Amino acid sequence: MRESGHAAPDVAAAISAEMKRRSVEFLSLLDELVSIDSGRDAPEGIAKVQDVIANRLTRLEGVAVERHHQDGVAHLAVVISGGDARVALLGHADTVLARGTAAERPLRVEGHVGYGPGVADMKGGLAMATLICEALVDLGDHPTIELVIVGDEETRVVAPPFMDRLESADACFVLECGRPGGGYIVRRKGGLWARMEAKGRSAHAGVQPDWGTSAIVQLCQTVGIIAELHRVRDDLTVSVGTIAGGSAPNVVAAEAWADVDIRAFRDDDLDWARRRVFDICERASLSVHETGRWPPMGLVDESLSSLYQDAGRGLSVPLHPESTGGMSDGCWTSTAGIPTIDGVGPEGSNDHSPEEYIDLASVPARAGALAGAITATTRNDRSNTERGEKE
Repeated sequence: MRESGHAAPDVAAAISAEMKRRSVEFLSLLDELVSIDSGRDAPEGIAKVQDVIANRLTRLEGVAVERHHQDGVAHLAVVISGGDARVALLGHADTVLARGTAAERPLRVEGHVGYGPGVADMKGGLAMATLICEALVDLGDHPTIELVIVGDEETRVVAPPFMDRLESADACFVLECGRPGGGYIVRRKGGLWARMEAKGRSAHAGVQPDWGTSAIVQLCQTVGIIAELHRVRDDLTVSVGTIAGGSAPNVVAAEAWADVDIRAFRDDDLDWARRRVFDICERASLSVHETGRWPPMGLVDESLSSLYQDAGRGLSVPLHPESTGGMSDGCWTSTAGIPTIDGVGPEGSNDHSPEEYIDLASVPARAGALAGAITATTRNDRSNTERGEKE
């Protein structure tokens, strides 16, 4: 194994300076990624985003590419051989946006702010990670890096592909956007989704309204009761996000359904809310079934968090941990026991909206901090190995 020639602060400073020098190149790559529709209705676009990145990184020495397809969706793992430690960079190529959005809202730069579909969630992080990998290889000292880019993070309700690779990582950095002001994510809520279905009896709304039984009325009464669960426990949120029913205005509705979104930092709270929702539905004679669940990202790895903060401190950039109600694949890696921190991409906000943005001025420092933390993870592992050998 090649001995390290660079300390983590030196790597952070070097990569930060390199990203400043390559700012135009970063913007060009970001523009290319943002110009590709890669929502659920554009699986070929998801694969194209992955191809753009894979084609760049396969030019480097010691790179292997693995592709996986499942249910028509592409997934990518790029492995860059290096030191004994294995560091995962985890991202996703898919967005929530419909086909045609990229043409309607191309990348727009105003001052140091870049706007565009998927720019924060998470094409800015993908572009930054790509250039970091290139720069670390040029620097000549890096651990084995596994850049995993899945294609279904926005819609999947099971663990991501390549978990066998991720589980062998010494650290996992998730490339979701950083929070404005230096925030990154160490805790995320888990989520549980359930569908409620009401059955009534159809009838002519003008001729025999009393002969019918409205499923919509029955469902709405139940929705009101379930809405009262919101904030009953600390950090527990309960929201009915979709509702539909009936066949025509002049027909008493025979069917209606609604979807419930439950989020909490603790599995116990998710389980409690699930029981309450199911009990309420049972008493109201509604059918209900769980449609998906994500675990919370609740295991805070203080050591990895400190490495990231230290790397930022060396660049005079204060970084601080935050919690959020949004979920990411960091929930799965953290639950699997992999040291994980999230939100290490460029700072940004307003995901999934026309105002989605990243702060381009944050890219050099965020890239330097991530590169420094990657290097520090490697050096810590080497130090532990050396201590074990001496003992």
